[in-house]
Amino acid sequence: MTEATAKKTAAKRAPRKPDPVTKILGEVRAEMEFVGHGTPLWGGNMPEQSPRYYAAKAANWLDIDLERCLKDRPGWDSRLIHSTFWAFADADPAKARERLLTVAAAAVAAIETIDRGPA
Repeated sequence: MTEATAKKTAAKRAPRKPDPVTKILGEVRAEMEFVGHGTPLWGGNMPEQSPRYYAAKAANWLDIDLERCLKDRPGWDSRLIHSTFWAFADADPAKARERLLTVAAAAVAAIETIDRGPA
């Protein structure tokens, strides 16, 4: 074995560990096949009143989330509930989209917490 061959052999690296977020997003993509595509953002009998209703719920859950954080007892449950209500609290679809991205990011982070297991 030549010295160059020995260096090439030594340079091999272990395979990369897959990115957990990529795995989760693949699962999300698969799950999207089962959700209602084409469903309007605001439903019910009076969808024009939905944003006001969601804003009140978002404010309530923001208080709960902040109180938990102040007591050093945060949780994804209150963070996701608050963020989801907040996403639908504005009648502007562009703002709802931005806020839904926050919800999606928080959901992926929560799933990652589950996948990592107990701290």
